[in-house]
Amino acid sequence: MQQVTRYLRVFCAIPILFIASLNTYATEKLSPETAYSNNGSVPKNAKEISEKKALMLLESGNAVLEYPSKTKNEIEVLKKSYNENADYLRKMIAYYPSLKRFEHLLNLAKSEKVDGAGTYLSQITYRNGEKSTVALLGANETIRMLASSIRSMNSRQKQAEIYQARWDSLPKDVWQKYKSRIVSPEIVSKESLRIIGKRNLQLSETYLAHIRGLRASGVLPPAERPLNCAAEIGSGDGTDRAVNRGPNNAYGIDQPGRHHEDSLFARAYFPMKWMTGCVKQQGNRGLCTVFAAMGALETSIAIRDNKWVNLSEQYAWASNRLNQFRSPDTPNVELLGELDTPIPYESGWDYNPSYFQCRGANCPADNGFQGVCDNYSAEHCSETNHQGENFFWCDRTLNCYSLWNIDPSIPSEHKIKDVLNLWTENNTQLFNIAVSWTMAPTAAAGMTMGILADFSGFGNRGRNCQNDAGFLIYDSACKQAIAQSVAAGNSPGGGHQVQIVAAIPNDLLPEGVPRASSDGWYVLKNSWSSNWGEQGWVYVPSDWIADHGTGMWVISNFE
Repeated sequence: MQQVTRYLRVFCAIPILFIASLNTYATEKLSPETAYSNNGSVPKNAKEISEKKALMLLESGNAVLEYPSKTKNEIEVLKKSYNENADYLRKMIAYYPSLKRFEHLLNLAKSEKVDGAGTYLSQITYRNGEKSTVALLGANETIRMLASSIRSMNSRQKQAEIYQARWDSLPKDVWQKYKSRIVSPEIVSKESLRIIGKRNLQLSETYLAHIRGLRASGVLPPAERPLNCAAEIGSGDGTDRAVNRGPNNAYGIDQPGRHHEDSLFARAYFPMKWMTGCVKQQGNRGLCTVFAAMGALETSIAIRDNKWVNLSEQYAWASNRLNQFRSPDTPNVELLGELDTPIPYESGWDYNPSYFQCRGANCPADNGFQGVCDNYSAEHCSETNHQGENFFWCDRTLNCYSLWNIDPSIPSEHKIKDVLNLWTENNTQLFNIAVSWTMAPTAAAGMTMGILADFSGFGNRGRNCQNDAGFLIYDSACKQAIAQSVAAGNSPGGGHQVQIVAAIPNDLLPEGVPRASSDGWYVLKNSWSSNWGEQGWVYVPSDWIADHGTGMWVISNFE
């Protein structure tokens, strides 16, 4: 009661009508219905702030209200979304027999849960033989990504948008040389889905013809490219590259080394080769989608502005996580664009790898995030998935309001505005599309890829097919090893997302580089530190993607 009396003294001079009239992020209004309580009680472990500060945060869009009815509704909305996406996938599997390779995702065995989305743990092996654990996406997010991919493939509107975006990026020399093959977007927008799909294929093939006529250039990195990771603009304190050194030890900061002399990075040219930022480390959290998206956005900024930046994955994730229920069918990479989320530099909210999160039988059943803030002392943290801070204040009527604060310490300069899902069931078409978006120097764009990373030949040397140069050799021995793993009850799963840096056809590979088992190699940048794979990169053949890919996205517009 003393606490309530203190609130009355502090807030009695502030008109109630003023409070109720202000809008929070989106459409929520301050009212008894959006209060955490109307009896003076406050959230456990929440920090008290002034009403003025709370209202400023809400007006800025860097805070989100929390109240019981909303929390209940969010759970129901996300559950309904998962069921609808799963039902949709079942129908599409019946319609497209080739999609049966994803049927097991609907019946995954229960794994150790890390959060409410069912994210689970997988063991990987670094180049030096050390073991580590990564958090992969569970069925909820994996099925969401796959359902989005199939919907985009079957949407006349989405396919027309893809054509328009590719048209808008046409270099003048391509237009001049191939104008007889290129149909205007105005005409295409009025055509059927089947015809628009053919138009997109024709346009990607036209780009491919153009790319084959180019000569390699840019062998050396641009002079403006930072010499080390700490020199990237907004690099922060390095925790987005933190390597766990075990209990009672401070994080080590990953320092990338030289690429393998036989790697694709060392042996081949591709336009975005020097436009990527440092490989990062998502640590003990299933945040691969925003690591891939931020990597793609950072690359897009480097291409356009000749500026290498480090953006805050922590902020991007918190924003998405707190607002996922607003668009529950939208994968995280697309949600960044849909929410028009402004992203600060890494230094605005340094990443927390959460290596000391409590797991196992000794952890409290009601808090799967105990310990996530241990050994972390940067901007915001709480024992939640998004790690935003919980604040509260109470008004003179004893309505107490709770909000999640994700306010960065510096202003935001960049954001994703439009994301297109380019996925198609035809493997060669998908690869050619990726080639057209990554290999034309004047039209290259940041891209991400969704994959199944567990028991698929991707994750670690004990059950994968990678050689020392980073190539995933998808041959009979590799496929047999995967089949044996499946026979033992390990279904390929574990959703993951990586950045696509290039798609290089076999006929554009230099002498001495192994040819892929199918159309060519995808050049992928991962978020498991430079200790994994080939300095954090991996080179994957298109037929492996055909079996284990769940989506392909391009950032078509950004600021």
